[in-house]
Amino acid sequence: MGAHFLGDDGCIAIFLNNSTENKAHVYRGDKYGLFTSKNTSTLISVNGCKTLCGAGNEYYAWRDSQATITTWILPFLGLLVQLPFESNAFRNTLWTLARWAGSPIASLSYVLWNIKVTGKCALMVDMATNFDEFPNDESDFAGMRNSLFILSVMNQYSMKRRMPAKEGEKLLRVALFDNILQILSKDGFAQSLVYRRNTMAQSLRERRKKGVVPIFITLGWFLFALALSIEDAFGKIGDNQTAHNLALGLLMGWLAVFVLATIVDRNPIGADHIRRKLNEFLEDVRTALLDPRSRENYLRQSNRRGDDLAWTNGLDVDTFYREGFFAQFAGQGR
Repeated sequence: MGAHFLGDDGCIAIFLNNSTENKAHVYRGDKYGLFTSKNTSTLISVNGCKTLCGAGNEYYAWRDSQATITTWILPFLGLLVQLPFESNAFRNTLWTLARWAGSPIASLSYVLWNIKVTGKCALMVDMATNFDEFPNDESDFAGMRNSLFILSVMNQYSMKRRMPAKEGEKLLRVALFDNILQILSKDGFAQSLVYRRNTMAQSLRERRKKGVVPIFITLGWFLFALALSIEDAFGKIGDNQTAHNLALGLLMGWLAVFVLATIVDRNPIGADHIRRKLNEFLEDVRTALLDPRSRENYLRQSNRRGDDLAWTNGLDVDTFYREGFFAQFAGQGR
């Protein structure tokens, strides 16, 4: 039979006040671990504990349960609802939840890795400048940062099936890295491709910032509650309710980081909305490459020959390309 150290005031009173009658319940075996320094008179056998204190369940008082709900459960729910779910896509949302819940640590690792790769792209551009130079938003360095950022967003979407490899790759190269081509805006005026990329990159960044700020506030409250639980746990050693709150906070401590990372990694706005913006951008580039006047100006300014754009003949399939270059959101944490 094992030994129990009495930590409940009610059981202590029952056991010690009837010391003569309860000698049979005193544990007299060998003491190990935490019980080594305890007085034998305060150690009770397992059968004695069941006899005197009962063998049923002791539920927490509503006040203690209410404290746990307001401190941990509600903040957890607040974090969960801020995950970047896909709106109006029930099946895709189920797949995303299955991926997150099935292996949350693996999903978090993939998300953090994708963020690291995006940061590496920006670092490569920064390392191309002198340490004492600070290029403005209109510089070629800022334009390259925007191009690589848009590429990282495109990487989260899958291309349409049967997309020609050669034409598709060259279309992406022109759309992301060309600085000469002029495209038509929605108003029908010529617009620089660089300006269009910079505008799109700024729009994507602003949407991510709007999603991250509320998470920072929730994360601050979560860390504050965790700090209070740690302080309370060490101040009330032996209190089950306090220890369980601390364990709950430490167990789910990764959730706040996971939610914050998933929003930084992708736009919290509907994935289809971002896909349409990317497809519209590529469609405008394709239209400009097929327009005779735009092609002539592009060849003259870039000092290229007509044969250099022979590959654009494969882009002249309206029924295929107008449906969109990107078919769907490929998923996060993959």
